Amino acid sequence: MKVFVYLLDVFIPLNISSEEVMNSFEKDNLKPFELVKDVVKRELGEIKEVRFYNSYAESNGFLIEYLVDFRSGQASVKIICAKDPRKAFIDYYKAEKERTDN
Repeated sequence: MKVFVYLLDVFIPLNISSEEVMNSFEKDNLKPFELVKDVVKRELGEIKEVRFYNSYAESNGFLIEYLVDFRSGQASVKIICAKDPRKAFIDYYKAEKERTDN
């Protein structure tokens, strides 16, 4: 599986392993963000606060979502570990819609 950050409507590939992301998530749900913080900071500027929002796992991968407050506002940052990040992204939103519809 490949690892991506989805930020500002762009999939950014990363040079970290999905195992590293999953192991850090098992320790603390904010730890994976530390692995991508430099990329996010480069794109958004100064980070004021990070909050875990949600996670989603399926047979083809997993996704972790954070809400990030930065100087100009708030952004959703997703770490996606999957062979096909677009499919994982779409599946996540389908699952979210089903969850909120029930």
